[in-house]
Amino acid sequence: MIDNYEEPNTKLKKHNIDKYIGVETIFPVHAQTEEQLHEICKQLDVHHWRNLEVNHWALIESQIQGLITAGELSVLYWLCSRVENWNIVFCNIKDLPCHEKKAYSFLKQLSPWSLRVVENNRGALKISVSPFLVWKGDIHRREKHIKEWYLDARRMERN
Repeated sequence: MIDNYEEPNTKLKKHNIDKYIGVETIFPVHAQTEEQLHEICKQLDVHHWRNLEVNHWALIESQIQGLITAGELSVLYWLCSRVENWNIVFCNIKDLPCHEKKAYSFLKQLSPWSLRVVENNRGALKISVSPFLVWKGDIHRREKHIKEWYLDARRMERN
């Protein structure tokens, strides 16, 4: 017989999502501004308020193994630190911590495994960084996105 038996907590916090999620739902990849991204994530992800999680170990290990250069590491870390929701960054090419011409070559070299430029409107960038490297939001969604990210990267590399 167990002497210190505790009743399970039946008053678990329930998270309600105000919006129906269906075919017409807009996802963070389709956001055009930071404000729109925040509103979309607020509707879809009840953990959108979580702290930013940057995988420092993976960034440093990539540089040690020679997979990325020190310059690419600084650009990648700068992007990771500016993620607002999920793994999406809005920035300008001139804001990157390197010369503008070098920034474009860095972005090309880091694609598709570390980041993907989703949109480029005359210097204004919308970049999706690998969810393995950085994430802000629900951890379960992160796991799903990591799997999808690397499957897509393998497909892109074959083409």
